[in-house]
Amino acid sequence: YFQFTEALTAAEFAGEFLKEVLRQYLCFVERDIAAATETTLERLYRRLMDASSKDAASIIHTHFEAEKSSDKNAMLRNALTAPERISGLSGIRVFLLLDDIDLAGEADIPDAGLISRHLNAALCSGGIRFVASGTAPAAFTGMRSSANMEVMTLEGLDEDSSVAMLSELSRQNGVSFDSEVLTLASRRLEGCPVYLKNLVWAAHRMSLDL
Repeated sequence: YFQFTEALTAAEFAGEFLKEVLRQYLCFVERDIAAATETTLERLYRRLMDASSKDAASIIHTHFEAEKSSDKNAMLRNALTAPERISGLSGIRVFLLLDDIDLAGEADIPDAGLISRHLNAALCSGGIRFVASGTAPAAFTGMRSSANMEVMTLEGLDEDSSVAMLSELSRQNGVSFDSEVLTLASRRLEGCPVYLKNLVWAAHRMSLDL
């Protein structure tokens, strides 16, 4: 799983993507659960070497070398092909869940175009299976012509259904709510079931009312 965020340069995106892929590799393949809390590639590199996963560690080494020469293209290629290589190393089919993918192409990010081009090339190659979500149709323009994937437009729930869903989820999770707030939330979140569920879950986790 990887959630895109705003304002990441090519180097930052490549590093964050690699960290997420390799953290999950260590947790699920090497059974190194403590790796889930690692925040640097240097520490993940040491864990991979300790686990005798030298081939996986070499992915981080390649990133470091590209970083030294400020080669953005090499960093992006290395990061975005990592899931496919991890699949080959582990023998386990990797399935990517990519959330808010449209943020990868935000116009105010200096490397937005570069990140988008490499991302589309990696996803359209057919080398890895994935599901990607986003709210900006333009983010999927380059993918629509690929025979390896299908792009679907999902409409949000109408206001009445959204409020009903929020009400029921709030009751199930013991979250007190104001009906007017639920109506406003359903409008702001455009009826997206995932966002509606996350809102209630966040309120429950933080012991807050809606």
